[in-house]
Amino acid sequence: MLTNKFRIVPGTVSKLLGDLQEKGLIQRLTLGKTERFTLFGNERGGNLVVVLTHSGDQKVEEFKTIIKLRVEAWLSRQSRTTRLAVRAAQPVAVSFARWVVKRYEPQREEILYGTPAPSTE
Repeated sequence: MLTNKFRIVPGTVSKLLGDLQEKGLIQRLTLGKTERFTLFGNERGGNLVVVLTHSGDQKVEEFKTIIKLRVEAWLSRQSRTTRLAVRAAQPVAVSFARWVVKRYEPQREEILYGTPAPSTE
C-alpha cells in the first residue's frame, strides 16, 4: 500500500522504522499464532508487528496537541462566520471519519472510538 498510494519503497520504510525504534518510539515484535488470533481474529497473516512504546504514544499526543493548538489559533484569526462554519462542520467530519473506519477497517472502530456509533444506514 505504501508503494502504491504514497510511492514509498520498502527500503525507506525499513529506514524510517529503524529511526523510530532507535529513538525508542516503537518496538518491532513477532507475534505467535495465539497472539494473532487474539488481536486479529485469525492465525493467518504476517507475524511481524510494530508497536508504539510509551514514549511513542506521548509523541503522538504531543503532535495532536500541537495540531489542535494551531487549528484553534487559526480559527481565532478567522471571521465569526468562518468559525461557526468550521465548528458546525466538525460533527459531520467526525461522522464521516467513523463511517470510513467502519467501512474499511470495521475491526478498529471500537478501538478508535470506544462504543460503536449508531447506525446511519
